[in-house]
Amino acid sequence: MKAHIVVFLVLVLSVSCTPKDNFITEPSEQERLFVDSIGNSISTSLKLALQKNLSDAIKNQGLIPAIEFCKQEALVLTDEVANNSAYKIELKRTSFKYRNPQNTPNEFEVLALRYYEKMLLEDPDFSSSYIQKIRGDQASYFYYYQALKIGSVCIVCHGELANIDPSIVSLLSDKYPDDKATGYMEGDFRGLIRVKVSLEE
Repeated sequence: MKAHIVVFLVLVLSVSCTPKDNFITEPSEQERLFVDSIGNSISTSLKLALQKNLSDAIKNQGLIPAIEFCKQEALVLTDEVANNSAYKIELKRTSFKYRNPQNTPNEFEVLALRYYEKMLLEDPDFSSSYIQKIRGDQASYFYYYQALKIGSVCIVCHGELANIDPSIVSLLSDKYPDDKATGYMEGDFRGLIRVKVSLEE
């Protein structure tokens, strides 16, 4: 717990000491519990939905159409999960090694990714959520994060390039010319699910 607090304070200082309109502060325990319950539910729903739809696409259509699913439908599915929430939220997947440029991390997500990289280096089984309270000029909001790791089905398209089928490599190169999302092994840290929660809404 102390290590988590130290890391949080370092991240707070790295943001709040720069001249930005928004800055991170510590959420109250009540806020943390409430945001965690929302974020955990939404993140779990998204993971299950993505896994099911991707597995179905591979089983029914094959790997090549499954890549098309990831390109065309994953973001749509992410929006559908967000829109089905009873709360005002925004949902995103982000990573330093993103495939779709729309998943590029913003300044706060960069800090969260670094936090998880540090914690996972110290404990490979680390799985705790992480919450940032972001104070702006008009209102405060929260970013809830949950880690994504590489599963066995992901290796087919996200593994070492030398081990990926050449036809898949060619397709990925065509659809994602600036692809950064290869070179993984099963169990590797892939990135984060980020849930933006606005309690004022």
